[in-house]
Amino acid sequence: MRHLFPTRWKRTCNLADDIGGIKSGRYPECVLGRNFKVRSTPVSVRLRPEEAENLLIVGTNDQGQGTRVLLTSLISLMYYHKKCGKKAHFHLILNGEIENEEQENTLYNLEKWGVEIADSRATRTALLKKLYQQIMNRSYSEEEQSSNEVKQYICLLGQDFYHEMRKNNDIEVEISVNKKREEYCKNRDARGKLVFPMLYKNNGSEEKKKQEEADAKDTEMISVSTRQVWQTLLKDGPERGIHSLWQLNNVNKFFHNTENHVYMRDLEKYFSSIAFLRMPEEDSRFSTVKMDLQKLNSDFENLQLALYSLEKSDYELLSPYVQPTGEEIERLLYKEQ
Repeated sequence: MRHLFPTRWKRTCNLADDIGGIKSGRYPECVLGRNFKVRSTPVSVRLRPEEAENLLIVGTNDQGQGTRVLLTSLISLMYYHKKCGKKAHFHLILNGEIENEEQENTLYNLEKWGVEIADSRATRTALLKKLYQQIMNRSYSEEEQSSNEVKQYICLLGQDFYHEMRKNNDIEVEISVNKKREEYCKNRDARGKLVFPMLYKNNGSEEKKKQEEADAKDTEMISVSTRQVWQTLLKDGPERGIHSLWQLNNVNKFFHNTENHVYMRDLEKYFSSIAFLRMPEEDSRFSTVKMDLQKLNSDFENLQLALYSLEKSDYELLSPYVQPTGEEIERLLYKEQ
């Protein structure tokens, strides 16, 4: 028998009311909402410098429910860094139309708080190129993340409508080809990670000559597909201080997959935490005996979210925070000079 949700409970919770009392730990946390326990407490996702430590928000977004969860998550991360005095860069990638005018205005108003917005093909591609090169051009000795490193967050809204990912456009990137870089790639390949054959030496004499010429240079230009870039960012980015927060309406459009159904194991490769909003019947494979994702309340005022943790292999039912007002955001993010 599946879990019966407290759908009759009229519950709203406010990020601005809770976040000031949440202790700031060693690792950044995005606070999503409150659980449904008798003594309700805020629930957050901790982003550690480990592989695939990212957050995916997936499910209904017809009234901007997923947008709301992404927005509050981003603001809570910005507040964390303000409170701790730790520098961070925030990037917001927008795709498709934002039908909720209030949400659109709130998102674009984040620019004044230092959020870099990429809402065109040119700006999205430039951002991916920059971040990808940051990861791939580190020397072998620089892999370990420094505690003083500036964190970066990529917030992707509307992956369903991401044109460059659907087309899987190539991106021209400049990659280091020194000996350390080559050795690093071989080690990554041995562990089953994403690597690129054009960085390896080949047996043919002509190819060997070309490779030797390339090795004499500091860098070389290669083409990498948009999906490959994202696979690297999602898997390897967190270990380099780059975390991603994705919002997706239809789980079967994950990475614009067109061949097979998407399963939990596909999501877990890239996301350690998954926030499920109401899912359609056709995606019942993500439900469990205790958590029926098709019965989550999708009403904007009484929204419910099921947070899946890869570490715990279990769900927790939450009431997501309502969207902060402009005044609340001002109060949370304002820094005295």
